[in-house]
Amino acid sequence: MFLINTIFKPYILYMMYFLGVGLISGSIVHLTIDPVRYSIILIIGAVLFAIASFISEMSKKGQNMKSSEIVRVVFFSLVLSLGIGMISGGIQHFSDLGIYATYLIPIGFVLSIFGYIYTNNTPLTRIQWGFIFILLLVISLPLKGFLNYEVHKNVGSVFSDSGHGHSHSNVKESGHDENSESVSPESGHDELSESVPSESGNDAESHTHDGHTHDHK
Repeated sequence: MFLINTIFKPYILYMMYFLGVGLISGSIVHLTIDPVRYSIILIIGAVLFAIASFISEMSKKGQNMKSSEIVRVVFFSLVLSLGIGMISGGIQHFSDLGIYATYLIPIGFVLSIFGYIYTNNTPLTRIQWGFIFILLLVISLPLKGFLNYEVHKNVGSVFSDSGHGHSHSNVKESGHDENSESVSPESGHDELSESVPSESGNDAESHTHDGHTHDHK
């Protein structure tokens, strides 16, 4: 029992936490590729995270949890896991997602904050709630603007690089074609010039041979 309570049980809970978040972040990123498949993966990840949160709360409070508390823990654990998954997926695949990531990261930040507060049932006064709302606006809005700037900057650099590469390749291709066109007639001419002397040489040998035979006769 000692090993179960001190090692295996916490390990399983941590694995469910992080595996759930990993599945959520991966499914959110690839959701547009195969909505059905990645929606199922997202649900599995969210359920794993919610179960881990529920077990953790049960171990803290024992068997005294009411049904309303169970619903609260499960629901806001889903919100928390979804928010963390959005942040993680948006950061990992920022260059691939583009404008989609600029929404995932700030929204995920807001969802994870509220999910954490309500999962742990943290008591807050109105002043504290007001401070949290102001803090979220101060962080989320500039973050959204910065991410938009980065996306447009990356798109501009991609277009400029592709345009330069295209013109450069055209020059090489055109140069290669000109060289191949200029070389092929000369090579053909050289082959003809090489073949003509060989034939004349053969004719000369045949005439000489004929003359020699005639003289011998």
